[in-house]
Amino acid sequence: MKNYAFLLVLLLLIAGAYLSDITSLKPKKTPELAVSTYFFNQQAFDDISNYVCGIEDEALMELETIALYRYEVGGEQERIEKLDTLLRKVNTESVTRYETETGGCKVVVTYLLYGFAGDGKHISFKFNDKIEHPFDEEEYTQRHEIQDKHGVYQFQLPLTNGWILSYKSS
Repeated sequence: MKNYAFLLVLLLLIAGAYLSDITSLKPKKTPELAVSTYFFNQQAFDDISNYVCGIEDEALMELETIALYRYEVGGEQERIEKLDTLLRKVNTESVTRYETETGGCKVVVTYLLYGFAGDGKHISFKFNDKIEHPFDEEEYTQRHEIQDKHGVYQFQLPLTNGWILSYKSS
């Protein structure tokens, strides 16, 4: 019986190593890749902001929540083919619309979001938002070189047409 248990554990380890090699073939989502994604698909981002900010569903506008509208590819809400296509084109799956303090439209396209027990990364594209933590290339390079995983590190990088890249690591 012990031999079967050992073989089962060994088989699971081999399968896990094999599957991790397959998934590692996908490029990891980094701030650099996000910037490249934005500039390669700039028109799609502009189409996303125009479309999401143009939604005028009265029932949606009367919600008392902070997020006025959240859309996920494959989610339970009614499918919007145009939005599905645009989000897939920019390699993301969700977009959220907020109202700004001045009554304008703010859009957040989540590019990468993962974490566990307080540690994680969040990369998003934001339309019509403020830059609170400007990008510092020297600090970014230094943290990247030493793989600093302690403390919160965040920055926003202006792109074009009202879009910024937002990065947060904790």
